Amino acid sequence: MVTSSADFFAAIKGNNTYILSDSLDDRKRLAIQVKIYTPVFKQAIGLALGKAELWTKLKDPNATFRILDLGCGEGLYLPILNQYLIDQGAKAHLTMVGVDRDTVAISTAQEYMAALGLRNSQFFVHNITSPLTQIEGLNLNNPSNHFDLVFASTILMHVREPQTVLQHIYKVLKPGGAFYTKDMAWGLDIINYPSLAFTRLANMLQKLTLKMLGEDFGANPAKFVEAVGFENIEWFEDSYPIGGRTEEGRRILEIFLLGQHAARGIFVKLGAISAEEYDGLMEQEFREISADLEGQFKLVNTIARRPLSIIG
Repeated sequence: MVTSSADFFAAIKGNNTYILSDSLDDRKRLAIQVKIYTPVFKQAIGLALGKAELWTKLKDPNATFRILDLGCGEGLYLPILNQYLIDQGAKAHLTMVGVDRDTVAISTAQEYMAALGLRNSQFFVHNITSPLTQIEGLNLNNPSNHFDLVFASTILMHVREPQTVLQHIYKVLKPGGAFYTKDMAWGLDIINYPSLAFTRLANMLQKLTLKMLGEDFGANPAKFVEAVGFENIEWFEDSYPIGGRTEEGRRILEIFLLGQHAARGIFVKLGAISAEEYDGLMEQEFREISADLEGQFKLVNTIARRPLSIIG
């Protein structure tokens, strides 16, 4: 077992192969999240497609079903979704599009899909805060190119103006199309772990993020989604262990440690804490961590449908 933060992060920098951002720590964190969130991802996608009554189209071999992964990173969710839909009896031609502002992540996603032999995918570099109709090569000004399903996993919780992004999504979603998003609330008490250092670092990150964003999408996502014009809105919470003796708990604790380390530079740059104090907190955290400590955190999953009417 790693007993210090220095050993822990040194091992990661030596072994990591994920390319989701400029931070090696953050790349691995996001890849771990995909693995852990996959069961609920499938559940929520199935629920969203059912609420939007899209399974009939999916099972039509003559239909084309278009999917958009917003903030796709390396595109890790798309092969999972592709296989899930096939396992559920989908016969339609699936066209999958991934969008992310990270050029390296997009390049990696293209290589990843090619390695898997999934030729029904396309990836584009684009900042989701800009209109999606501006993506070159997709011609999304033409409604026939719009999407049947759009999803965003832990993306809108990081956006300064989530309602603007939702409007962009709404405009490229076909009437009757389904939307799914998974997020965390920055302003709510949704992270609990019995370590004083961990709690302080988590609270700092939540407060600073909320201050920078100004709006807490995850605290009430249904409000934002409804304001844009979506209907059939449904949301549910899912909770995960932090630490403890289960594999999932250990992996999630690792996610938080990676996130804290990746955020170090931001805290120090903004003057929220000195580098020495931050490093000291992380060392204290590693001294406090043990297999006997287990906490919990919650996320909220929101599904909705664009109305069948073309008005709006």
